[in-house]
Amino acid sequence: MASEPSQSKVLPKGYTFMGPELFVSENAKAMVLDLLKNAEKRNPDAFDMYVYNDFHAYAIHDLIDKTFASIKKMVNKKEWVEAFYAIEALTVFFEFESTWTTCDDGDLTKLANKLYGAILLTILKGLKDTNQLSPKKFPNLECVLRAAFEFGKNMEGIACKSDYTTACKAIANDLFKDTMTADRALYEARLREYVESIEDPEEKKELLESLEEYVEEMKEQKVAWYMRGKASKPEIKNVNLQRAWNDYKGQAPEAPIRGPAEWDLTKWTEEDKSPFSFGNMDDELGI
Repeated sequence: MASEPSQSKVLPKGYTFMGPELFVSENAKAMVLDLLKNAEKRNPDAFDMYVYNDFHAYAIHDLIDKTFASIKKMVNKKEWVEAFYAIEALTVFFEFESTWTTCDDGDLTKLANKLYGAILLTILKGLKDTNQLSPKKFPNLECVLRAAFEFGKNMEGIACKSDYTTACKAIANDLFKDTMTADRALYEARLREYVESIEDPEEKKELLESLEEYVEEMKEQKVAWYMRGKASKPEIKNVNLQRAWNDYKGQAPEAPIRGPAEWDLTKWTEEDKSPFSFGNMDDELGI
């Protein structure tokens, strides 16, 4: 009896999903999970603590600061592919973590957004100049551009100028406008392949429901995000990354104003944590 032909795989090696709209590289996913793990270590609620109002927001700013520094080193070395994975990871991280945007220093948040845009555009230009800015090199390129575009638009909602959204939209429109229908079909096929690979029945059921909701939503959208409104030329202008870096660097607090000089709460001793624990606060209030 002849065996049935195996179904061809459409999900590229080294790529996965972190949600119906988050098609990510495995490289970026590993970085995102590490960032989320470190972010949790800086969340007082996770330790039943209250330190002060903006402790968590500034603790995440510090984590972002360290990530910026790491990516900038890659950019300085012109390690464009590695830098792209890293900025992809930071962009996806912003999908999950927005606490940092609520700190009481609005100027710091604006400078962080400006630096993010400068780094992103420098990387995109570096890839374009070396003929690597394409979906063949990065199968999820459109997803990364969309995530960066949406992040920028969200930041504009809190008075943060996000010029990089124009370039993201223009690049995507130039690369994908002629293949939108085929791209959507391929994306759905990749998403279905990923969902079918999930072994846990409950998780698979939830993902299937999310998948169908996503597919229906896409059917209602006649044009892609990059085709809405006026399209600019797909050029990436030179940005002054060093100026954005200099404007930003040193603005974020290096240490908390209360407790030990450490944002990572797992590095605080029990004695350090004690004055800030909910339990001790309740005792002081007689609750």
